[in-house]
Amino acid sequence: MTLQEAKKIVRDEHASLFDLAHAAAVLASSASSSFEDFVECLKRGGYCADIGTTALYLRTGRMARKYEEMEFDPESWIAYLHQHGFEMAAQSGKDYAERMLILEVAVGHAGLKRVVRQPS
Repeated sequence: MTLQEAKKIVRDEHASLFDLAHAAAVLASSASSSFEDFVECLKRGGYCADIGTTALYLRTGRMARKYEEMEFDPESWIAYLHQHGFEMAAQSGKDYAERMLILEVAVGHAGLKRVVRQPS
């Protein structure tokens, strides 16, 4: 699946759960995805929202100690992004990748695990 196809699928109200999960994974793996793409993932719920929320936390540097503390509400994320000066449609992943290198992320019952390293 291409990035453009993924962007289209997360905005399709009739997309299957499988297609939404696949599209969210493609978006999360691309530095060219926007915050707007991830907010769209939140609107779809389920695994798609889990991936979108994780990507938003990673790319903004916002912290959540465990899964239960993570924010999944699209409107709350939009407000957070605006309050902290993030542009919804910006090519945000590239900027974030330059500041921090993500080594590992795991979401599950144990919570969110972030292992990051500041660039040298």
